[in-house]
Amino acid sequence: MDVIKAKGYNIFIGNDLISELNIFLAKKKYQKSKIFILVDEKTHEFCLDRIIKDIPAFANSEIIEVECGEDSKSIEICANIWELLLSYEADKNSLIINIGGGVITDLGGFIASTFKRGILFINIPTTLLAMVDASVGGKVGINLGAYKNQVGNFAKPEAVFISPIFIDTLEKRQINSGLAEVIKHAIIADEKYFSYLEKNIGKSKIDWIEIISKSVSIKNAIVNKDYKESGDRKKLNFGHTFGHGIESFFINKGVDILHGEAIILGMKSEIELSEKYLEFKEKKRVFNLLKKLEHELNYKFKSTDIISYMKADKKNCENKISFSLISEIGKCEVDNLVDPDVIN
Repeated sequence: MDVIKAKGYNIFIGNDLISELNIFLAKKKYQKSKIFILVDEKTHEFCLDRIIKDIPAFANSEIIEVECGEDSKSIEICANIWELLLSYEADKNSLIINIGGGVITDLGGFIASTFKRGILFINIPTTLLAMVDASVGGKVGINLGAYKNQVGNFAKPEAVFISPIFIDTLEKRQINSGLAEVIKHAIIADEKYFSYLEKNIGKSKIDWIEIISKSVSIKNAIVNKDYKESGDRKKLNFGHTFGHGIESFFINKGVDILHGEAIILGMKSEIELSEKYLEFKEKKRVFNLLKKLEHELNYKFKSTDIISYMKADKKNCENKISFSLISEIGKCEVDNLVDPDVIN
């Protein structure tokens, strides 16, 4: 497997998930206490059996299952799981294995980082979005009602194990959701990677390890320079100021929308804001690539619908909304403050 070194942990990427995870879990410190496996309904059904029977350390583990979707990223679910961990006599040496998409890695990481002031956790992402983005970088958190990621922490996993063996469990919609974050990485940091994606997204055969490794490398390099998001890490928010607002708006209306789908729409909106920087031909390239992912999207909204959600964004300053905007493909400018009244 490829190994990418993050600050304080390693990210393993490849097909040989079982043997690498067995080697890692064989370390003595993981034998001192109980192992808990956090899954949602879908990962329990489609992913857990692929690995649990071949990993001896999982033999006596406790499986904790939550419902699929953003509703599970709540303080009520956290409280239920904290109480469950207490009832199972989890201690400071306990280990939580988060097997799932971004909701599971966000939720599980937050639970682990707060229970007894911090226990150990490992991420095994099973959606493309979680593989390329959500499971790495050390951000964990939950939502506050309809508002995205309002309560959270910076917490490093023991390790992240990423394998494309789970991609065949995903619907096309989930794959496109993950590809939204892949495209984001290219837009903010690497024009050559963007060109590679222009040639390869849409093909029947995709080299997933190549794409996952490249995207994770881009995110990891940014995070290693700016772990607590005081500067460069804000680039990773491109598409997310509008995107989180869009996602919160539709979730509050009871509409089923995936994170990456909201980010596709968010990137389009923020490219429009980038127009003072971005040449028309560059804008057209971005829109053409995003178009390959959005042929089934049919979410109608107005900017006025999402302003209240955008005003709650963590990056805002001076009563203005903060954006990370594109100056050219491969370059991103952070801390662009925009008056809410001019967003339309």
